[in-house]
Formats: sequence, C-alpha cells, structure tokens
Amino acid sequence: MKRRKQFLLLLCIPLLLLLLTACHALFGVTATVTGLPEGTEPAFLVPDTDLSPDELRTASDNIKPRCTYHQDGWIALSMLRDHDDYYTQAGVLKAVNGGDSKDEAIAMCERFRTVRIAAVDTDGKAVAVSDEIPLYEEGKFYTVRDFTYDFESGSMEITEVYRRKWNGHTMGDWWFYSLIAAHIFGVIALIAILINALCNKKKSANVIEWVIIACAAVPFLFATALYLVINLHPDFTPNPAALDSGDILLLIVSNAMFLLLLGGVGTHRAVMHSKEKKQAQRNTA
Repeated sequence: MKRRKQFLLLLCIPLLLLLLTACHALFGVTATVTGLPEGTEPAFLVPDTDLSPDELRTASDNIKPRCTYHQDGWIALSMLRDHDDYYTQAGVLKAVNGGDSKDEAIAMCERFRTVRIAAVDTDGKAVAVSDEIPLYEEGKFYTVRDFTYDFESGSMEITEVYRRKWNGHTMGDWWFYSLIAAHIFGVIALIAILINALCNKKKSANVIEWVIIACAAVPFLFATALYLVINLHPDFTPNPAALDSGDILLLIVSNAMFLLLLGGVGTHRAVMHSKEKKQAQRNTA
C-alpha cells in the first residue's frame, strides 16, 4: 500500500509540472501609466491607416469598446476585432492582439509602430490624448514589450523588449550558436595542438601551435564581439549601458576554453624553451 502511494505521488508530479507549463502568459504590450487626470483610466490608440472595415467591431459583436475615440487618423485599440486592451487598478494598461505568442505581439508592434494613450472617462470618451509613443523603429532588432509613461510630463521609459528575429532566430540565438561553433573550433584546435606536439619534433612546431591558437581565437572573438554589440548598440537594446559584473563573468566563462588553450600553449612553450636553454647550456659546458 505504501509503495502504491509512492508510485501515485511520483505519477502526479510530472502531471502537475505539465499543467503548470501549460499556463502561459498572454503576450502583448504593457504600459504602467501615471499622472492621469482624475477620474480617468488609460486606453491605447493606434493609427487607423490600412485598416479594413472587417477589422472594426460592430454592434453584432456584442462587445462594448473601452474607448470610442476615432479621429485625426487614430482609433481606440478596443474598437478593433482580434485586439483589445485592459486596465488594472494598479495603473497597468495592457494591449493584446488575441494571440498567445511573442511573434504575434511583435507583429502587432511592427504593424502599428506607434501608439498613443487616451485618458478615458466612465463613458469611454477621451478627455486627453498623449503624444505618439514608438513601439518599433525601422532597423531596430527589438520592439517594446513593457514601458512606463507619465501622462503629465509625456516621458516614457522602456523597461522590457521583445527580440525580433533575423533569418528565423533572435540575435541572442545567433550569439549562442556562434559560441557553440567557437567551442567546436576549440576542441578541433586542442586535438590539432596535441597531434602537433606528439608528432612534430621540428622547430616549426612552435609556429604551428601559435597559428592554431590564432585560428581558434577568431570564432571566440566573433562571439564576444556579437555579445557586446547586442548589449551595447542602440539598434539592439533600448537602454545601452556599461557591462555589469554578470556580463563580464559570462564573457569570461564563455571564453574559458580559449583562455585555457592559450594558457596551455603558453605554458608548454615556456617549459620547452626552458628545456632547450638548459640543454644548450649543457652542450656549451
């Protein structure tokens, strides 16, 4: 009986984990808005260009929009089918496009590119409207995911982004792939160095070792440069800043294999040079 209970318990654990992983976040754009006029709440407005009549909600949809703003080339997001926004009392406004993936959220940002925030009264009428807020700029490798916005000052700060894909993968993926390739080159370089040390007794062995090290350095340098670009270039990150201790530690760990190769070859060459020097002293004695 005790074993049966243990078996059932072990069986329930993976089922529980499966249920937990099945619960996923609803992806979209989230704004934390402050400074709203009293008695209002925020609502997203998007450009109404390139919208077809079929995309607009009608009375037959039986869904009342949170905001009825539709003028000056802008329309309330809640007036569109397959799109919506909702507001919590914590000051958080979230826009969704009916999808449940990052790619669909990114596609929404790429389509509308900019939004505005309307301060809406209890009747759904816009009391005030903000300036344009960019979600995506041409050439950038990210779109806005979370941001803070002060309605009074019009100041915006991006706090989280979605990474756009290039050739089917994000730049973070490409960095990881380049790091894997660098370590494969590192293993090949290690094998080549060992073969050279065991089989090549000529003076050229020294030069060949350093040539192998130089070739192995190229993919590691590329992966390091790509990481720095992703984290420091404004086209890849909205708030470029100096690398922190975590970034530096990650770079050291990711380049550990090359550093070991370099240190190993350097130590080996130093030992060999010391032996050759002692042998030369014995020969002249």
